[in-house]
Amino acid sequence: MYDFKVTWRLSSASDMVQSVANINRSLVWVPTVGEAGIEADVGRVDTIIRVLNLDDAKSTQTPSVKKSAKQMFAAAQSPSPDENDARCCMSLVMPGDYLSQDRPDLSDATPTLAMRMKASTAADMMDFQRSRRHLKFTRAGSPTQAASFT
Repeated sequence: MYDFKVTWRLSSASDMVQSVANINRSLVWVPTVGEAGIEADVGRVDTIIRVLNLDDAKSTQTPSVKKSAKQMFAAAQSPSPDENDARCCMSLVMPGDYLSQDRPDLSDATPTLAMRMKASTAADMMDFQRSRRHLKFTRAGSPTQAASFT
């Protein structure tokens, strides 16, 4: 038998839009439409963009691009990045991986980057920067809703 504690409740008895933040996610309930949505943590995105100094960087619409076999071979042969850059990227990959649980647009790129961070190359750092510039694009007004229920 399990015990649980109810810490919040959304009601369809009200016509007002209701919102609850739970585990760095937001649940929004719109009773007049009968729809609920879950949004990923926007604050985590802002932190990643600030730490990487991407405020003035150009954003990108896709978190990664498909590479040819030749490009993948060249990427594998690229030199190792500076140790400080590698540490910074490693510390920011896992918050991105956490975001990818809620964000279908990141669900492939971020776990792939996480696997490559142990023995990263300069090409991996470029892929990392691209995926984080994509976070900037989604923060700027593109939909970030992870799920919607009716």
